[in-house]
Amino acid sequence: MDHRRGSYGRRGSEPRSYQRLGSGFLMNEMHRSLIDRYFSALNDEDYEVLEDVFHPEAVLRPPGTRSRTGHDEIMRFFRKVFEKFPQHADTPSRVLSDGNCVVVEIDFAGMTSSQSPVSFSAVDIFDIEDSQITNLSQWFDTTEVARQVDAGWFCAT
Repeated sequence: MDHRRGSYGRRGSEPRSYQRLGSGFLMNEMHRSLIDRYFSALNDEDYEVLEDVFHPEAVLRPPGTRSRTGHDEIMRFFRKVFEKFPQHADTPSRVLSDGNCVVVEIDFAGMTSSQSPVSFSAVDIFDIEDSQITNLSQWFDTTEVARQVDAGWFCAT
């Protein structure tokens, strides 16, 4: 499977993440579309769409490194990450939504540039305004990821 182009839904059914949420509310359709576009662009390394889903002054807060602000810094960050993981798939497994905040649990699977397999769970927290991501906080166990790959990759991003 080409992890960059792998689907992130479940075969034959709508992803569980978009079914009725625990409190009985459905995810805002505009937010759903934005989150779909983000993960598709992320998995396909489509920088044009990635830039489009982020507000021009958006803030990206990845774990283990400094925040990135604005399109240029955010796109540069993603390019560096994708260099380290030329094969990758972020698969949303659960979504929680409240107002303009969307929380997505993710299963990451990929291959490093040195052909080492990597997999881990993550959580992305999106703040959305005017159909764009204004803030994205990413959470995962950096120690576990470092154990699976060269420990220095976080510093380089």
